[in-house]
Amino acid sequence: MYLNLRQYDLTCLHKARELLIKDFQKKHSIPELASQVGINEYKLKHGFKQIFGMPVMTYLRTERLKQAKTLLEETNLTEAGISKKVGFKSASSFINAFKKEFGVLPHTLRKS
Repeated sequence: MYLNLRQYDLTCLHKARELLIKDFQKKHSIPELASQVGINEYKLKHGFKQIFGMPVMTYLRTERLKQAKTLLEETNLTEAGISKKVGFKSASSFINAFKKEFGVLPHTLRKS
C-alpha cells in the first residue's frame, strides 16, 4: 500500500526514526511512539515501512542488533550484559535474534 504523505507526515516519521535510534534500549510501542511524534498509528506503521523499507519494530530490532555487534567487537561485556544494555528481554532472545540477523552466534563473532 502506498500512502500519499505530506511534509508534516515525513517530518513525524523521521522524528520517530530518530527516537528509535536515540532510545533503542527503551521498550517502545506503536501507540506511544505515534503519540510522541504527533502522527496516527496507521500512518506511523505504513509510512515508516514506505520510507525506511521495514516495519517500525523491525527497524528497532535491527538498531539494537547493530549496537550489540559493536559492543561485542569493542568491549568485554558479557552476552547477557550486552543483551540487557541494548534492550532485549533475555539473553536467549538476543542470541537467537543475533544469529538470525548476522548468521553467527555472538560468541563466535567475538572470537573472530
